[in-house]
Amino acid sequence: MIGSPLQRWRDCGAGQRPRHSGRATTAPGGTMRAMAPELPHERDRERELNALPSPSRSPDRDAVPGRRQGARLLAGAPIAAEMRGRVRDGVASFSERHGFPPTLAVVIIGADAPSAVYLHQIVRSCRSTGVTGRIVEIGERVTTALVQRRIDELNRDPLVSGIIVQMPLPKRIPLRAVIEAIDPRKDIDGLQPENAGLLTLGYEGFLPATAQAAVEIVKRSGYRLEGLDATVVGRSNVVGKPVSLLLQREDCTVTMCHRRTRDLATHVTRADLVVVAAGSPGLITGAM
Repeated sequence: MIGSPLQRWRDCGAGQRPRHSGRATTAPGGTMRAMAPELPHERDRERELNALPSPSRSPDRDAVPGRRQGARLLAGAPIAAEMRGRVRDGVASFSERHGFPPTLAVVIIGADAPSAVYLHQIVRSCRSTGVTGRIVEIGERVTTALVQRRIDELNRDPLVSGIIVQMPLPKRIPLRAVIEAIDPRKDIDGLQPENAGLLTLGYEGFLPATAQAAVEIVKRSGYRLEGLDATVVGRSNVVGKPVSLLLQREDCTVTMCHRRTRDLATHVTRADLVVVAAGSPGLITGAM
């Protein structure tokens, strides 16, 4: 998928795109030994992503662009296929230079169905690009200190190139304590305060993968972002907020909408570009 964190490997660049204006809408998908002596009944497990069974295939919903009442739904799948080839070449180059492939570590705390779906997407991306994947599964009944210790081991592992902590976390595990434990240089989702601060200030840093993918889809579809009125539906730290900041970097005029926004349809209708990152199917309709 275009929003895969695997696209953030710095060895892989993006090409130049032609530009024109228009209205568009895009919806982005948007390792270690067991260390739980204090909770012997909660054993964390580690697996290679490539060892997981392949999930059943389902039709790519955005593979074919469509038009409705003047709006164009931008297709991420063709762009993802092209970029996947670039990533594959970058992985091969990295492996040749360093003697080992880049490794993505995915930390999962407890069990969550949406996380499982996203995990299988990462599995497919790893398989198709040559990236080594590690799943670090930690039981739900663990302490914050144990989670931080596991992340610190991944930080210090020279074979691990990037780390993702899968959301949502169990309610009793504070998100801030977990994301602050991630080395900023391995922070694929761009949630670590150092990276988030650089993004807010407009400086170079590790950009959130899904937010960057949403902007990349628009650019590679031939649109010039400068001066567009953009509406972002959703304000999460993973997609909504960062994509709004990236669009501002491109000189868009950005409106952020959320669950308490009054008259969402008005904001959507008057926008040149709509990015939906709310995780609520059917929220945006053709009548808007």
